Amino acid sequence: ASGLTVLVYTVIKAQRRTKINIDKVLAGRTGVKFFFPLCGKAVDMKW
Repeated sequence: ASGLTVLVYTVIKAQRRTKINIDKVLAGRTGVKFFFPLCGKAVDMKW
């Protein structure tokens, strides 16, 4: 797969998982900012 294909897949996957878990992530907070490393090697991200 090309680099662009992998990047697009990674972004879509992150968006889908964020939507599923948004209540857990926000935990009632507002103004939360997100950083998603697109390398796919962030072992501390549980989902």
